[in-house]
Amino acid sequence: MDAPQVRQALRALAARDIQPAARDRRPVDIVGVAGSIQRFPAAIQVRRAQRLCGGVEPVLPAANVKQLIEYIHKLGKPLPYGSYGLGSSGHLQMEIFGRNARVALTHVPYKGEGPLLNDLLGGQLPAGIVAAVSARQHARTGKLRAIAVAGQGRSPLLPDVPTFLEAGVPGLGRQGWLGLFAPAATPRAVIDKVSADVNRVLASPELRARMVQLGILVKGSSPAAFADVVKAEQTYWAEALRASNIRLD
Repeated sequence: MDAPQVRQALRALAARDIQPAARDRRPVDIVGVAGSIQRFPAAIQVRRAQRLCGGVEPVLPAANVKQLIEYIHKLGKPLPYGSYGLGSSGHLQMEIFGRNARVALTHVPYKGEGPLLNDLLGGQLPAGIVAAVSARQHARTGKLRAIAVAGQGRSPLLPDVPTFLEAGVPGLGRQGWLGLFAPAATPRAVIDKVSADVNRVLASPELRARMVQLGILVKGSSPAAFADVVKAEQTYWAEALRASNIRLD
């Protein structure tokens, strides 16, 4: 593969599925569907995003999801919670939680996880959704109580913390992703070569172990399988945004 082809590879995050729908715009079709606006054939899904963890300040009388739901009902008003941005996956996951748990929440958007954690750990915010790696760090010091993780399974960083589904609240099984794409004119042989090379690197036990410590679950896949993931995620997040009535315009 020559240098120009390498430079033109596109790295994309799951957030690209959320933002267009939140702004009521047609998403850029990057998986080669006929009639698309722009095409970037999928090369490989590199990893799943970090697991998200719902956390509360330790003084809150809620050691688990059931107790949190009961507390919110008794509160008599919406519980403020923070996410790392308006329209972020954390924002959507918590709105889904509120809808499915039938509790009232008030979203407090932050410009990144750092400011969110400052307020959550400083007692300025009762609840928030953060990366599992952050939740583990602050749960160990007693400054944060981790009550549930989003995703289809428990986080290896927080093996004792149940998923939202295990805690009785469905709908938070989705995880984000990071993947590689290539320009439409890229030869199929090049795409297959990139996919094979990246899959080989991702198979390294040392790399996978290091990524787990960072809260990252390495995935790897074929171009066709990853294209299916992108299409399914576009549909899922568009429906989640409509159901939660979230708009960024």
